[in-house]
Amino acid sequence: MAIVIERIQPEDIERLWVHVEPLIRAGCNAVTTENTAEFVKAEALVNRRTLWVVFDTDDPFPFLAACATGERLTNRGRVVFFDVIGGRNRGCWLTQFVAEIEAQAKAKGVVSIELEGRRGWRRVLPGYREVRTVMEKKL
Repeated sequence: MAIVIERIQPEDIERLWVHVEPLIRAGCNAVTTENTAEFVKAEALVNRRTLWVVFDTDDPFPFLAACATGERLTNRGRVVFFDVIGGRNRGCWLTQFVAEIEAQAKAKGVVSIELEGRRGWRRVLPGYREVRTVMEKKL
């Protein structure tokens, strides 16, 4: 098993969307978010989000994971944020995937990486710390 992490170029999004969309949709549906798969695709097509895929070279389809990241400028510098991630078998790719995103972000002068998610992500992402809390009351 050889895991590959690739950025999908905007010109390839339409061709690969059939493989990416179910993973992005699952990621959107896993949490309360304003994101939809359609929104993520639209943002990626105009370079406001970057789409990533993770696959095994021995069995590339279906992809193991798909992720959308974005960037924003803050008072502390440029930040990359994980917008949505969906996939399966994360134990075989998550550490490598996060390390790749971190390395590329650092090379571009990004000062930090952020993600919002369930608390369980703290256990599987060493080095990340909780910096704020989102509270919700069901009505």
